[in-house]
Amino acid sequence: MHEADRARSALHSLDSGCPRDEWVSLAMAAKAAGLGFDDFHKWSRPARNYRNEADCAAVWRSIDETGGIGAGTLFAKAREAGWSEPINGHARPHQRAQEPRRTEQRAERPPFDFAAVWRDSEAATADHPYIARKLGLPDGLRVYRGSLSVAGQSLDGALLVPVHGADGELQSWQAIPPEGEKRSAPGAPIRGGSFVVGGAVRDDVYLAEGIGQAWSAHQATGKPAVCCFGACNVEAIARQMRERYPVTRIVVVADAGKEREAKRISRAVGGAWVAMPEGAPSNFDLNDYHARMLSRQPGPLGDVDALTLVAELLAQTHEAEPEPRPDYASLADLETDPPPPRRWVIDQWLPRGTVTALFGGGGIGKSLLIQQAATCIANGVGILGAAVTRGPVLAYLCEDDNNEVRRRQRDILAHLGRSASYSAEGLHIAGRAGYDNVMMTFGPDRLPIPAPFLSEVERECERIRPAVLMLDNIAQLFGGLENDRFMVTAFANRLAGIAHRFDCAVLLLGHVAKTQGSEYSGSTAWEAAVRTRLWMERREDGLIEMHRRKANYAGHSEALTLAREHFDADPQAAAMSVRRVMREGSEA
Repeated sequence: MHEADRARSALHSLDSGCPRDEWVSLAMAAKAAGLGFDDFHKWSRPARNYRNEADCAAVWRSIDETGGIGAGTLFAKAREAGWSEPINGHARPHQRAQEPRRTEQRAERPPFDFAAVWRDSEAATADHPYIARKLGLPDGLRVYRGSLSVAGQSLDGALLVPVHGADGELQSWQAIPPEGEKRSAPGAPIRGGSFVVGGAVRDDVYLAEGIGQAWSAHQATGKPAVCCFGACNVEAIARQMRERYPVTRIVVVADAGKEREAKRISRAVGGAWVAMPEGAPSNFDLNDYHARMLSRQPGPLGDVDALTLVAELLAQTHEAEPEPRPDYASLADLETDPPPPRRWVIDQWLPRGTVTALFGGGGIGKSLLIQQAATCIANGVGILGAAVTRGPVLAYLCEDDNNEVRRRQRDILAHLGRSASYSAEGLHIAGRAGYDNVMMTFGPDRLPIPAPFLSEVERECERIRPAVLMLDNIAQLFGGLENDRFMVTAFANRLAGIAHRFDCAVLLLGHVAKTQGSEYSGSTAWEAAVRTRLWMERREDGLIEMHRRKANYAGHSEALTLAREHFDADPQAAAMSVRRVMREGSEA
């Protein structure tokens, strides 16, 4: 078997619907094993939580082949799930699906008969080394005697734990040798299978990753406990249990470090979860706790006392919080309690409570325009022929320093015929050239990671309560891929959250692509995720037109013509002011 075939076979033995962090880890392992994106995508696609090919591609591209998780992880996880390489004549030779069938006749080896191995094994007793070491019970288990080996591991004397499917039938087994690693029945995956310790499920049932934890849970409580055969399988078993036992209380027993996943699963099935003691090392489990408590209880009643302590721990459950109900719009009282009218910071151009994007080429005057708008808003002066709602302004200009902000402000005030004190109150502008301005980055799983600067912006919004938050610009603030719809939407949604929480307008500036006629750069989500999109373009006569290309709330589309003026206060200053030029040639 070629290495690529071996890796492909191992990958397809695993559940691609496992939790996302584990799915990403398996992607890393698959890439390290020499598999390509097509292999990864083909494996991922059948999963119930599959998003789309772009999602898979983004994760695949983010993986560094030179570090992190290696190929060994893929094969180790596959063996845990029941995969094995050809062994002792009990497995078929692997043949890639795309290979043509060979014309020569070859004698096929019979498939491995895992049920016969189970049937021919002897009943387990309490003195089996693993049962004794794990303080377990022999009920329902068997011991294999013979020469069988799986993946180089001899199974002589191994404890066999049956794996039952949702229909209650034997679908595989897990072998636990006296020495060495666990092995699953070749060709019989354990995915979706479980083993119940303690009899029929009735009122309460505990779900644990392994047989040791299930033994301890059952002995401590007298309730049935389910061995799920690994973390990847717990959610599937929990959902099976909920479907089969609608009123049973399902308690997920979390290993240390896996509390978050246990909480998520318990919420999904309307159950509860229990954690290991605070400070327990990673992967410390209930059986480890049982053994630790026993070591502290001398005398013949030591195990009874230890199980009492285990029961006390299991009693400290966290009930799953119900899924929050949506905040539905109140529609029945529209006549008696009508909604308030839409509010504008700049009438018909800058709506309050939403995100507006302003795009334009480099050097066209976007920063100048928003600084003049900020000055007018802070002082209640109309701009571009439109009325404004007076209020504080918070602006971050990430491509200018504070000296440039001050030079530009001097010329804006000259245009308005005002003194410096006119704009001092209510106007908060920070020039952040040279600073770390990223507000959000994204991990290998493409989920958003808020950056420190985002926290700073939100703190200032809380303190100032601005009428408008101005952010210049996307290239400085967005730490994701501008062509990735998911990332763009996540970033825009965070800004929309700021607009809602602080009841302000958010004005986000961005550059356009180099393509002639382009009105923004990157994914169409830059337009879809905002309520208003403005676009500035330079005309051949040197004037600039600003278009309202998207306006969910404005009455109709409109375009303005803008002119830029130089001033002589400082010959070295490059700042300019902006005035509106009407179509007929008159000024406003």
